[in-house]
Amino acid sequence: MKNLKYLLLAPLLAVLILPNFVSAMTVEELTAKIKELEQQIMQLKAQLAQLQGETPGWCYDFSISLKIGNEGKETEALHTALEKEGFVILAEEKLNKQFGESTASAVSGFQQKYLDEILTPWGLKYGTGFAGPTTRTKLNSFYGCETKEATTSPSGATEVTPTSPTPAGQIAQIAGDYVNNFCIRKIDGSVFCRNKETGSKWPAIPGLTDAAGIFIGGYSSYPNCAIKKDGSAVCWGNNKYGQLGDGTVIDRQTPTPVLGLGPGTTAAIAQAMNHTCALKTNGSVVCWGLNANGQLGDGTIEEKLTPIQVSGLGPGTTAAIFTDFDGNPNGTCALKTNGSVVCWGEIAPIGFSGNTTPVKISQITPGTVKSLEFGFKSTFVLKKDGSVIGWGSNYCGQVGIGTNTGVGAPTQVFGLGPGSTAAISTGSYNSCALKTDGSVVCWGCNNSGEVGDGTTFPRYKPVQVPGLGPSTTAAIAVGANGGCALKTDGSIVCWPDQEKDPISGYPTGKLAPTTIPGLEKINDPNALKCSDGTFYDECSATKPKYCFEGVLKDDCATCGCDTGLFCLSHINGSCSKEKK
Repeated sequence: MKNLKYLLLAPLLAVLILPNFVSAMTVEELTAKIKELEQQIMQLKAQLAQLQGETPGWCYDFSISLKIGNEGKETEALHTALEKEGFVILAEEKLNKQFGESTASAVSGFQQKYLDEILTPWGLKYGTGFAGPTTRTKLNSFYGCETKEATTSPSGATEVTPTSPTPAGQIAQIAGDYVNNFCIRKIDGSVFCRNKETGSKWPAIPGLTDAAGIFIGGYSSYPNCAIKKDGSAVCWGNNKYGQLGDGTVIDRQTPTPVLGLGPGTTAAIAQAMNHTCALKTNGSVVCWGLNANGQLGDGTIEEKLTPIQVSGLGPGTTAAIFTDFDGNPNGTCALKTNGSVVCWGEIAPIGFSGNTTPVKISQITPGTVKSLEFGFKSTFVLKKDGSVIGWGSNYCGQVGIGTNTGVGAPTQVFGLGPGSTAAISTGSYNSCALKTDGSVVCWGCNNSGEVGDGTTFPRYKPVQVPGLGPSTTAAIAVGANGGCALKTDGSIVCWPDQEKDPISGYPTGKLAPTTIPGLEKINDPNALKCSDGTFYDECSATKPKYCFEGVLKDDCATCGCDTGLFCLSHINGSCSKEKK
């Protein structure tokens, strides 16, 4: 047992006996290494305590329910507990103490692990991703402090705790880009996308069954990427400039591994049109693809087919990354761990160009930023206190300050003061905010109904989106011509309606949010699927035929299935009693 104690000194001894290695490191790299060693020591202490039959020192009393959008010390403690249970949390969420998609997936896994105690009492079979009373009870049975004081950690600046609800059903994430391509990720890691080519259908992305996060550049024309549950990165789509990071310029129709971003390496991805950047789990940033404007941040203008280190953003330096897709997709920004924001390449909304390495953005106050969004020549910051500021071009009210006068400096968006906002999403000339009460407001140009209020009048300040009032909405994704929302009941609504009249070929004219069809089976964990991931009622004539709710499809006439039964073979007419 005495020998085990020497394990605790191993990481520090490694540093002491390698002076040349340490002297070659920068201050930031050394700081990151120290944090890594401290974490290793904590893990070894826990292992030693278990071997010696001791009770681990860490404890926490989970006294409030937690959901997507929450952040702070309670979420930090939840991360710790879930990791002790063997679940993986993305580094970006851990760094910012945020309850995001990977945290929700881990909570769902924890609920499934202890199904009888957490879910069964509520009549549930599948994890919800919401850390409610029974989930907290189970967590406290393992990690509660009982009579001890709950552990706390400094949170820095005062931060809002959003109360936006967690969705029901199987959908964990919705993502979109400025050209109205939208994808959804299920809790199980499968991904489905739709765009103008697929209409109301949501085809499955082949081979992608274990995604922890999706990052959309455009389903058909531009690259898309995903972080898998093992922390590796994959991309697919257009690869003209090597933006898929696989070392080639060959377009890929299926997700392909990004070279150098294997298991355990990737925390977040910023997806642009012709280049891609990734935040690694060690807090460094790499980019690849087109580099004509310096958008890779490596000090050159030469394109790279594989990830290259961004200058000055080594290990331990970076908390989050953002790309300008809407205004001019040739630049990227990063929120550093010291609270400042730096950008490189060309960022049209802030008049930033010609920088091949990261430069600090003076308009943004260090230590205040939670997230950053770009419209076409307009910029928005969601601050840690839950307020939103914006500036830039404003001729049709796209900054949301109540006028159409251009704004040269960060200005409070009308009605979105401290404590109001959980998330923001922008198109080109239109933006939306998911408020902390679970409602949605939008503003800006509205020529085609992209604000979603049922009109085509420009909105100079945020207006309530019909049907998306308090407690209705879990997430939003906005494109150039409209947006979509994941509702708390698990359904998705989009605006304006992109469906076309089958006779005239023109849009139906529905400007307010409309429920998107085709999601019933995506939300059903027991739905029957074809081998390529599509559902039986979406299969081609070469795949098994079926009967759906008593309506005969294709050449299934010999089946004669009753309502709710599927015809699994048009040859022998056998029927399945499994529900859709």
